Amino acid sequence: MKVYKTTKKSGFTLLDTVFGSAVFLIGAMGSFGLMSWTMQANNTSGRVIGAAAAAQTKLEELVEIGYDNLTGGSGASGQYTLTWKVTPTNGYKMVNMRVGWSSYTGQRHSYDDSTIVCDVETSAILPWFAETGRGGAGGVVFTP
Repeated sequence: MKVYKTTKKSGFTLLDTVFGSAVFLIGAMGSFGLMSWTMQANNTSGRVIGAAAAAQTKLEELVEIGYDNLTGGSGASGQYTLTWKVTPTNGYKMVNMRVGWSSYTGQRHSYDDSTIVCDVETSAILPWFAETGRGGAGGVVFTP
């Protein structure tokens, strides 16, 4: 009886399997790092949006106080600390708002916003806003 040997081999060797697994693990580790960065960026953008909302809410409250009673100060809104400075000028007051918070790593971040509150009785500033296109309804509140 004659025995025939086949020279064609099929399947994977141990070296092929180890090399393929290493390539897969390197790719997977890279995607995990990217996923971690994406989650961190998503968290930061959520905090910035929250800071902008807190600043806008406080600026609206300050405008409601009225031109004559508008002064600087500080406060808190949830996880955010708010400080505002009011700079009176000829016929209007510039309100600069800074909202601060700490990230989960302890790093401090801040968001700045500002608005201009105009004295309704004083109209000297209104032509400047009309020229620059920054005017608001009725000449009361302008946001640069």
